Amino acid sequence: MRYLLAALLACLFAADVGAATNPSDAPQWLEPAQKDIQNIKRELRDFDVRTGDRRALQDWQKPIPDLKTKTQACIDQQGAERDRLNQDLKSITGEDAGSAAAGKQTRAEIKAQLTQTEKRLIGCQALMIEIASVDQKLKRLQTEMLSGFLLSREAGLWSTAIQSLSSPLDWAERGQVYLESRLQIVLMSAQRSIRLVVAVLISWVTGYYVGQRLQAIAKKTAGDDMTARLYRAVCYRLGRRISLLFVLGAIAGVLYFDNPSGHLPLTVSAILGIMAYMIASAAARILLHPRHEQDYILTLPYDKATALYRRLQFLLVLGLVWGVSWISDAEEVFMDYQWGVIRSVFLTLAIVNLLGLLFFLRRASGLLGNPLLRLLAALVLAAALVADYIGYRNLATFIVSGLLLTALLAIGIWIVNALFQDLFDGLDDGRYAWQAKVRERLGLAKDEHVPGLIWLRLIVAVVAWAVFGVALVNVWGYTNQGWLWLYQFTTRGFEIGSLHIMPLQWAFGLAVFALLLTLVRWLRQDVLQRWIGRSRLDRGAREAVITIAGYVGVMISALVGLSLAGFNFTNLAIIAGALSVGIGFGLQNIVNNFVSGIILLFERPIRTGDWIVVGETEGYVRRISIRSTQIETFDRMDVIVPNSDLIASQVKNWMLTNPWGRVRVPVGVAYGSDVEKVKEILLAVANAHPLVMTDGIRVSEPVVLFQAFGESSLDFELRCFIRDVEKRLHVTSDLNFAIDAAFRKAGVEIPFPQRDLHLRSVDPGIRFERP
Repeated sequence: MRYLLAALLACLFAADVGAATNPSDAPQWLEPAQKDIQNIKRELRDFDVRTGDRRALQDWQKPIPDLKTKTQACIDQQGAERDRLNQDLKSITGEDAGSAAAGKQTRAEIKAQLTQTEKRLIGCQALMIEIASVDQKLKRLQTEMLSGFLLSREAGLWSTAIQSLSSPLDWAERGQVYLESRLQIVLMSAQRSIRLVVAVLISWVTGYYVGQRLQAIAKKTAGDDMTARLYRAVCYRLGRRISLLFVLGAIAGVLYFDNPSGHLPLTVSAILGIMAYMIASAAARILLHPRHEQDYILTLPYDKATALYRRLQFLLVLGLVWGVSWISDAEEVFMDYQWGVIRSVFLTLAIVNLLGLLFFLRRASGLLGNPLLRLLAALVLAAALVADYIGYRNLATFIVSGLLLTALLAIGIWIVNALFQDLFDGLDDGRYAWQAKVRERLGLAKDEHVPGLIWLRLIVAVVAWAVFGVALVNVWGYTNQGWLWLYQFTTRGFEIGSLHIMPLQWAFGLAVFALLLTLVRWLRQDVLQRWIGRSRLDRGAREAVITIAGYVGVMISALVGLSLAGFNFTNLAIIAGALSVGIGFGLQNIVNNFVSGIILLFERPIRTGDWIVVGETEGYVRRISIRSTQIETFDRMDVIVPNSDLIASQVKNWMLTNPWGRVRVPVGVAYGSDVEKVKEILLAVANAHPLVMTDGIRVSEPVVLFQAFGESSLDFELRCFIRDVEKRLHVTSDLNFAIDAAFRKAGVEIPFPQRDLHLRSVDPGIRFERP
């Protein structure tokens, strides 16, 4: 039915005077796109799944996503244009019938435009149907090719082994042919020998110098973080093997270019295999068994990792032999049944070794020691072994290689993600000099995190594991559908209801948002601080300007990030309506605190560093944010006070207009003391203190008040203003010490409470003795 509809639309599209193929009426890309789709359809008619090339299907699949995007955009654009023209036509038709001839001409023009638009729309819709059918057929053929490849059955191990045993001389003959055709041992001329020796010497000297430099770098690298440990291990291990790798590479290069045959010589294949083995072995040792235990980076216990490294050596040697035979095209030399036996032997050894590794990891912690995961992997490996024995060798190889590539991908992604997270941790901690300099430029305190870094952490983690997932699909799918899906998913996005989400745009928006947050923090802490510091604004005004600028910068960063993420700001009215409902029900306190914070920033009744009293809380203002204010008490306890409490309740600010404050020192003297002398002593003590204000201009001079005749003393009070109210308790203590010393020197007595005791009855047996 779909093909019939496509043919009908195509006929309608072609019958309308060729308008859709006219460059003035149709998009310029439409006609070439139609030709490309028709060419692909013709190729697919003659494509044979059994003998066809999988890469041809992939090449035909590549332009499909772009064509879909263009065609859908064409459909949307022409549909919107058609609706607009219909609306214009309705509005003109509804006018008064006595309109001028110009009105009739306008209607005719709109009808003509509408006709052309509908033709273009039909053409785009027909092309979309063709593209969908071609895309579906391509996916079906790829699936059939994969199924045919994996389920193709060859002779089983039993039959191939019997055939091999029945003709043992064939093995010797084929082995001789393989060595003679691949080894290519010939006498080298003197010129070639000299070239080889020179290449070896140059490569060895270069490798030795580079290796020494790498080992020196490894010794100088300090630090206990993951990056430093991995860097030390890589430099040391690579420094030990780089000279031999250079020499082997030079020998392989000379032998390859001097090779007279068309095949890769076995010697060169062996050298390349040895180099790959050395690199793989070095990577395994860096991760599992570095030279120093302090350079170990995995969570597996070090002794178990060392034992695991030794077990991996056999698997690496097996991979070396198989790689050499694969590179040298050994399959072309041996008979089919012989090559089947060779593959089965290699696969059996590899699977047995992998099963041993799974058994070894039974006591490991974390994901490696998960019994269900190990059991699943063991069952899959056993199934692959059985499949190989009964003749499904492609399926067995596919399973084993898929498991190995999955493990390598997981390790690689984990290392990359861990290195990025370690880099971000270093920026938060300032481990290295350049990281500390970045923190200093951003004006960050010692324990303060880099603003916006959390978003970069999230982006790196999501991208890393998304790539792992897509690569995993690509490994197990045997096609490039995984990467194609990732491309379509990230560039075209998906829809949730009426919301269209573009992951690539969202990731770019988040990255820009994080960078802008960091830039705003730097401007706020460095540039704006210096600029405001040169102005004549008071401290409270400067802090208010810096705080408001920071919030404005965050809002601008958020708007820019949302805009780059593709957010439609026409929905702000809906969001504002939803927020108003939320404010009416559950966000009253939050909005109240927010508005109160704005009032505090503009009116500045309190400032950072002020000594205030709010209810039962007394202390210094440490931070004023948009929602709450942080107060540090004299016991160094932080109290978070909502801004609405600071606006609605009474607040005592000791330092609002000036830092001055009054000190009251009560003191009592014995009855009979010279009160004038007491007054003189108290005034002298006050005037002698350096923090007491005595000029009498800005505030009153120190004064002594005779307050009352107490039960045991004459009660006086010394009142004076000091220059710094923060030193109030210290000044009070100093005055008390000075008053006590002055009274002792002048003979003024400070009495203690006295009581007279009258006994109404006493036991005759009690005896009183005088002290």
